Amino acid sequence: MHSQSKHVQGLFAKYHTALEHVFNHYSAGGVDGSTVSAMQLLRMSQDYDLHPTFLTKAEIRMAFSETARVMGTGSDLDYNGFIEVLSRIAIVALSKPVFSHLYPTEADKIGVLLEMWGVADPLKLQQVQGMM
Repeated sequence: MHSQSKHVQGLFAKYHTALEHVFNHYSAGGVDGSTVSAMQLLRMSQDYDLHPTFLTKAEIRMAFSETARVMGTGSDLDYNGFIEVLSRIAIVALSKPVFSHLYPTEADKIGVLLEMWGVADPLKLQQVQGMM
């Protein structure tokens, strides 16, 4: 896992409960508890309008596989892996030339994902759950 700045850690701590609900919504009970697969991450990305608005399927798959490789989890991600892949998604999406000058730091990018794009918004999760 790449080392996160204090500000990034603070963002994830602030939204821990909301993110845990999102994780639980998309996870499947695995042998060692709940995990999120690449397909579940892609579904979340579509539900939260991250794909195709900000990211391609290939970018999401790449973020997922890179996270799974770094975390040593094989094919699925636990909650910590889920947080890590959210970081990667935010960084990939907002490092593109059109956004990079607006959100220069990792913390800025992750803040946009969690706050502006609503990944950590309990009301957005309720809307997503209502779509099922």
